[in-house]
Amino acid sequence: MSQTYHHKGFRAAILCLLFTVVTNGYTADTHWLSEPQTKLLNTALKTDYTVSLMSGEVDGVKRNIVLLGEIHIKGGLADAVGRRLLELFPLRGLESVPSESPAAKFLMTPAKITLNSSAAIFGTLLCRNYDSTIVTAEDICCLDSDDSEAEGNHHCQNPAINLYLEQGSSQLAHILGINAVAATIATPILVAAAKYSGLVSPSTLSHPVPYWTIKYLNLSQLSLLADTLLDWLNFPNAAEHLRTFAAPVFPLPYYITSYRNRIMVDNIIQGFRDYPEQDTMLVIAGMAHPPGMARLLEKNYGFEQETLNSEEPE
Repeated sequence: MSQTYHHKGFRAAILCLLFTVVTNGYTADTHWLSEPQTKLLNTALKTDYTVSLMSGEVDGVKRNIVLLGEIHIKGGLADAVGRRLLELFPLRGLESVPSESPAAKFLMTPAKITLNSSAAIFGTLLCRNYDSTIVTAEDICCLDSDDSEAEGNHHCQNPAINLYLEQGSSQLAHILGINAVAATIATPILVAAAKYSGLVSPSTLSHPVPYWTIKYLNLSQLSLLADTLLDWLNFPNAAEHLRTFAAPVFPLPYYITSYRNRIMVDNIIQGFRDYPEQDTMLVIAGMAHPPGMARLLEKNYGFEQETLNSEEPE
């Protein structure tokens, strides 16, 4: 499962190096968080995470959401903070699909090899050798304080609930999205290697088919970066218009952000309906997603952003 997230981590980590904007919310007091949760979320803000807090009603019952934006490849401190957060929130929503069909796995194998290689190089260079908290959530599935599973007792008395928030999304879009991201990363490297090694002549690369294919992939990646920059610079309407307008020609930004955000937000609401005894959900997604998810929660479901209390005494 960890292979699914390395390509996202590569892009999200680059964006985090460019922008250190943190979304904390702004309207109300988060009395629904426990003291350990509040302290740990404040610690998370000092590492590789962003935190957005939302509160609203689902079917007339108050529900709370912690949107945790992460870099999918992280350092040791961020990994430790993520693990501890998972232990404090029994209901988790994960940016993930429940499963991939054998055909989908086969079609995505070359892309995953490319993306995982890029992620490994990037992680080594920047000392980010720990996997996504989304992947870790699948390992921390029991909240028993005595860690009974480690002692051979597999009857967990306090199991965690992991919801796969991309359930119901198009598997075709999933396959095309991963391959498109891999292609935009690999193409410049492969073209440069082929050109300077002499394996491919300049005349071949200047042929209309390879030339315009490369140009299209480059423009697609640029449109994705432009869309993400507008989001992070707090121009959400411009970002949404760009995604919608460019979708017929450059579908990658729309799939990576808008389409998946909508699926995940709808599944968050459904998750509260499926588990009515849970009033708070920890949602873990790449940093590019929480801003758009928060807007959809406000617009479609009437949720409001709240302020994370500082751990510092006033």
